Order: sequence, then structure tokens, then C-alpha cells
Amino acid sequence: MTLSLSDRDAIDIIGRSDLVTAPLDMVRTQIAGGFIDQTRDRPNFWHGNRIVLNAPPAKRDYQRWIARHREAFAWREQQLPVVVTWYERYVARPHESRDESIERSTGFLAPLAPPEPPRPVGLQSATVDTSELWDGLGTLAERVYPEHGAFNRWRVSTLRELTQRGLGRVRVLLDSNGVPVSAVGAFSRNGIARFSGVITDPRYRQRGCASYLIAATLRDFRDINDRIVIAAETGSDAERLYVGLGFEPFATICSLVVKP
Repeated sequence: MTLSLSDRDAIDIIGRSDLVTAPLDMVRTQIAGGFIDQTRDRPNFWHGNRIVLNAPPAKRDYQRWIARHREAFAWREQQLPVVVTWYERYVARPHESRDESIERSTGFLAPLAPPEPPRPVGLQSATVDTSELWDGLGTLAERVYPEHGAFNRWRVSTLRELTQRGLGRVRVLLDSNGVPVSAVGAFSRNGIARFSGVITDPRYRQRGCASYLIAATLRDFRDINDRIVIAAETGSDAERLYVGLGFEPFATICSLVVKP
């Protein structure tokens, strides 16, 4: 696939995709130069409590936006980070040329013809549609990311609520005991679908679990949306996985993150 998106279209798509898996309680407020996203009931969700700019800021303006964020989120616990985000058209650049104060994720568009990798031997595929499987998904998240216990529980509850609203679904692979060992969620709003909750137990990595679930989910969504997006930390193993599955980079999510 060769992308023919304009810069404006690319930024519009990645910006709209950020709303697809957002909490249903998120409120967006316009401000001069951008807007503020707030999930007041979920104050520990970094990227749901942020300023999003209409254009990349000059480095000399970083401190002004940091101060604006702290003003807007004075109600939050002070140990949480400042997050100021903007979107750029994807341009491959050497790592050493990047501003190290900025966290970057690459946005990818899904291939028009999804691959069909085989289901990993010994594992069964299922859609998460019972309390038992939702509990199993939560346990999987706790096992893989034990340092983010409270966030894991809240994120799984958000994905469950999105699913119950008919906005998407989560697929899992189960071991012989019916325990989830890999999961992929995909959710859709306003003509854009986005993956969320891509996770695999370390003991089952390098076996094609995520590849199988992503490809199966792409086929689920292909007739519903013409734009299916996924994002991965720039330079990560996940980014390499998506390139291998035929996804094409088209945008970059940039975030100035100031941790307390």
C-alpha cells in the first residue's frame, strides 16, 4: 500500500483515532491554540488529561504550555505528569536527531488486504463476551504489567464499557485451561477504527499470537471502516511487528511529558 494522504488528512485521521478508545466520560474543551481533554473521574489516565495543540510548538514555548497544563489540571494529584500532545505527518528520521524531551508514537494505517497467519498451535480463539473472560483479560494485564495495577483494572473496565456500547470487541487466545494469553481489542467511532489493548503473556511471545489476532480483527473490521489505525512507540518491537504485517506509517503522535 502506498499512501496518498495529504499532510492535513494524515493529521486529521490520527487525531480522530485518538478519540476512538477514549473513555466515555472524557470532555473536550477548545482553547486558544488547541483543546483540553479531561477525564475528571479518571485522574491517573495520563493521555486522557492533556492539552492537544493544533500545531507543533516552538521549543521556547514548552514552559508556557506546561504552565497552562498545570493551571488547567490544578484539581489533579500533583504526582501525575504534564502531557502536551500534537500530531505530525510521519517522517523517518534518525534517532539521534530527535528531541529527547518528546515521547513519540508512530501511527499506522492497516493494509487493504490483511494477512492470514495461522492460529498458534495449542491455542483457541475467542471473543471476550463473558464476565469470566473479562476477568481473565484483567488478570493477563496484571501479569504482564504488574507495576500498573490500578490503571490495568480501569483500562479493562473502559474496554468492557466500549464493547457493551457496541463500539468494538476484544479477541483473545486461550490456553488449554481457558486462560487468556494474548489479547487484541479494536474499537470504532465516526468511520475510524483503532486497536487498543494489544497484549501478550511473555511466555507466549514469538509464537505469532498478536499477528494472528490482529489479522483476524482486521478482517472483522474491514467491511465497517475504511481507515483502521494502530499506534506504537517509535522504535519499539511493536512498531516492527506492524510493519511486518503490512501496516504503513503515516503520522506521529508527539507528547511533551513532564514527570513530577
